[in-house]
Amino acid sequence: MRLQIAILAPVILMFSGCASFEAISAGQIGCVPEAIAISEKKRGWISTTWIATCNNKRHICSSFQTGEKTRQVNCTAEQE
Repeated sequence: MRLQIAILAPVILMFSGCASFEAISAGQIGCVPEAIAISEKKRGWISTTWIATCNNKRHICSSFQTGEKTRQVNCTAEQE
């Protein structure tokens, strides 16, 4: 069995409203928002973490506040 980890470049998002976890995960994991299931959401004061699952692959995602209306989002494929 071979372990693979996808490393994706962080994305900086400008929020004009409230974006869904599915929408902000989509570009990071390569799935359309409608195909993503979100679980294990944990909101902090500055950061938020969640699991985004698509095509039976789990991705650990995090979002960090970088400005008043700006967040940096990172998602990494969970090791199998």
